[in-house]
Amino acid sequence: MLERLLFEELWHPGIGWDEQPTEDLQNEWDQWVFQILNLDEVALPQCLIGEDNFLNKLELHVF
Repeated sequence: MLERLLFEELWHPGIGWDEQPTEDLQNEWDQWVFQILNLDEVALPQCLIGEDNFLNKLELHVF
């Protein structure tokens, strides 16, 4: 949920796509990206895998 709040702050009305975020928001973003890059595993309890239980490629899309 914290990530969702961070995205909402980054997309707050009045902040343009070409504008730098505040230093605080940039630090939060950098910390979140660092955590994502250092994940050992991700649990998706409702994830469906094919019949052979083999994944060739895995993508996570966040909206």
